[in-house]
Amino acid sequence: MKRDEDLEINKFLQCVGSAPGVHVQRVHVLKVRLPSGAYLNSTLPGTPDVYCCVNGRHLWLEFKRPGGGRSESSQKVWHTAFGAAGGEVWVVRDGVSAACEIADISPKETSRAIITQVEAIRG
Repeated sequence: MKRDEDLEINKFLQCVGSAPGVHVQRVHVLKVRLPSGAYLNSTLPGTPDVYCCVNGRHLWLEFKRPGGGRSESSQKVWHTAFGAAGGEVWVVRDGVSAACEIADISPKETSRAIITQVEAIRG
């Protein structure tokens, strides 16, 4: 069974992924075991789950379990450093709500496409 965060990420990607003028990418951590027994990660510790660029805004989204889940210290450090550089990190719990927030900052055509997908998911 998928983690709650993965289910919400999938909902977000379904709503936003095909909208015009939006680039979205799910970040997967590749963990490689080295001959020494240590592990090497493909991303920096704390890297958020999803990258999204819409209407000239570069956003990272950190998905947390609905109703719970806290940011780890490495995530807080990453978020703070990115924010200090002028970037945005959103901590979200609900993929559909996050998609609606993206629609709010999008041009009309993009917003309509996202809302159409949101309505399809909500049924």
